[in-house]
Amino acid sequence: HYKEAYEYISTNNQSYKGIQAVPKLCEFPKWITPNRITIDPMHNLWEGITKQVVESFFRNPKFKSETFYIKKNVWLGEINRKWMNLKLPLHFHRYTRSLEHFTSFKAVELRIFMVYFFPSVILPMIPEEARNMVSFLIEAVQVLIGESITAQQLREAKEKLTKFQVWYMLLAGEDRCTNNIHLLEHLADCVEKFGPLWTSSCFPWEDFNGTLVKCITG
Repeated sequence: HYKEAYEYISTNNQSYKGIQAVPKLCEFPKWITPNRITIDPMHNLWEGITKQVVESFFRNPKFKSETFYIKKNVWLGEINRKWMNLKLPLHFHRYTRSLEHFTSFKAVELRIFMVYFFPSVILPMIPEEARNMVSFLIEAVQVLIGESITAQQLREAKEKLTKFQVWYMLLAGEDRCTNNIHLLEHLADCVEKFGPLWTSSCFPWEDFNGTLVKCITG
C-alpha cells in the first residue's frame, strides 16, 4: 500500500488511511515490502490497538448513548476493583496500577489488560454484538502470540481480524481507522513468514535500553 499512500500524500499533503507520512526508505526500490518487514506487537497491539479500542471506543463520550459505552463510575469502580485484585503469575514483573492511570499504562500492563483481563471481566459486561467483535480481536491475538500455530489457526485468525476491522470502521468511522487498525490486516501474514508475534517484539530491546541507561554514570 505504500506506493498508493506515497502518491496520495505527495499530491495532497495530507494523511492517507491512517498513514501520516511515508518514510524515505520507501523510495528505495524493492527494499520495504510486506515480505521483508514484520510488525512489532508491543507498539501495534498493546500500546496501539489496546489503547485505541478502550479510549476511542468504550470510553469515548461520542458513544455515550450506546449500550457498549462504559461509564466513568463503572470504569473506576467495579472494573477497577477487579483489575486491582488481579493475581498475576510470578513471571509478570510489573504490578497493576489503577485504571485511573490507563492513559499512561506501559506496554506490559496493556498486554495483561487485553489478553487476560478484558476477556474475563469486560467482555461479559458489554452487549452481544460488541462482545462478539472484540472477541474476534482477542481470540486472533491470543493465537498469534502463541508458541505453536497451525495453518488452520492462522487462517481463522486472519478472518477474525478482518471481521473486527470492518466492524470497527463501520461503528467508529473511517477517520478512526489508524495505521494500527490497518496493520491488523497483515498480522497473520507476518506470523506465517516470520513466526509468532513474540519473536518480533520490541520488549527485549526496550529492556536492553534500560540496561544501557544504567551503564551511564556521572
